[in-house]
Amino acid sequence: DTVLTADSAQALGLKWATPAGGGKVSLVDNQTAGESDNELTGAFTAIDLQDVTCAMIIWKGAFTEDTDIMLRWNGISSGTYSGNALYVGSNNTATTVHASQDHIPVSYKFTTGAEASPNLGFCGVAYLYSYLNPSSEDVIQMSHLTQNVDGYQNWQATNTTTSETALDEFKIYLGGSANFTEGSQYSVYKIEQ
Repeated sequence: DTVLTADSAQALGLKWATPAGGGKVSLVDNQTAGESDNELTGAFTAIDLQDVTCAMIIWKGAFTEDTDIMLRWNGISSGTYSGNALYVGSNNTATTVHASQDHIPVSYKFTTGAEASPNLGFCGVAYLYSYLNPSSEDVIQMSHLTQNVDGYQNWQATNTTTSETALDEFKIYLGGSANFTEGSQYSVYKIEQ
């Protein structure tokens, strides 16, 4: 294999140019579960979701018993999270409406079949962003896709707390008495235009 460098490009009569500056992605937070953690929460320097394209959050891991996995942001635990989801898996497709709750689901507990066994794995990605909402105050919007043993869940959601356009905390947590398996984690990235 030949590596093209500035000198070898010039020798071949090619023009060497550095691409114009563009956007960048930077890690702002990473949380990793210990042996008996049932939540992962991180606080970080606020990401202005109107000045940058978005925040991207990637999660992966497993948990010790089948349960609901939930998320919140900015320390808000009031009943202001709402969204819609499409579920595909186990020969079933369904939609659901999630209105005025204290969280957004990452995935729901599965109660029958192989999906109800312990140590289920999960992985997914979320994008949080804000845009001018002409009918009300600016709010944080979220889209996320999560995959697990049962299939996948695709969410579109928001927190309707008024005038919230910056992200400075993220939390993912489990219901019941379940714990994350050690090494489960999430990472928050700031994506700039």
